Amino acid sequence: QSQIRNIEDNVFPKLKAIAGKEKFDIGDFDTLSDKVERLKTRGNRVTNKFQFNPTMIGDLQNALIEHVKKNPADRPIANAILLNLETASRPSLMTGLLFTDHVENKVTPAAQQLGVQGADGLFIESTRQGAKDSTQSERPYRSPLSKRAVSIIQDQNQYNRTQPWANRADPNKVFQIEALDKNNKKIVRAIDSTDVTRVLKQLNVPGLVLEFGPKGGLKDSNKKITAQDLRKLGIQNM
Repeated sequence: QSQIRNIEDNVFPKLKAIAGKEKFDIGDFDTLSDKVERLKTRGNRVTNKFQFNPTMIGDLQNALIEHVKKNPADRPIANAILLNLETASRPSLMTGLLFTDHVENKVTPAAQQLGVQGADGLFIESTRQGAKDSTQSERPYRSPLSKRAVSIIQDQNQYNRTQPWANRADPNKVFQIEALDKNNKKIVRAIDSTDVTRVLKQLNVPGLVLEFGPKGGLKDSNKKITAQDLRKLGIQNM
């Protein structure tokens, strides 16, 4: 509708101007968009009240380790958070990650001796949730993996294989947990963003979130981060 209104806003004033100049009556007319509700196309201006301190990511990682010691069943969620920080990707991409998304380093030992190192990486089709970039292109998601990221995936693979629910799990999904369905029956499912936010809200990491004061300047905030904040943190840490 905005494109039609743009045409109308440009054409009809010019028609009226020409009619007035040539002294002829063009009569009354209705535009195509006269009876169409004007939709809001721009959101409210965002005020950046909070900022994140990437130097505290180490403390966040330590808090996750302590959380898993007390809550071993949350290990897949903690690993997903750690990998999200490493890749700075959208959280939905990590929660739906498949083992087949992980592509091992293709550089041969001979090439490595010549100084070509290469790295493992993620290769994910653009149709998957969280894979598309801001340009809405059809290009697949590609990202190199650090050694730490690879070790997180390997750790999760080993964890999945050793769980009592392993034979009920999807062998290709990386981050899975045992949970109760709506009928209070135990199932194995992929984690989601609500699981990630639940764990993050239980962590206490002073100094991770900073808040602008009313007179300017930053101060520590008690605000808890959510799954949607992980990408921002990961980007700031790069």
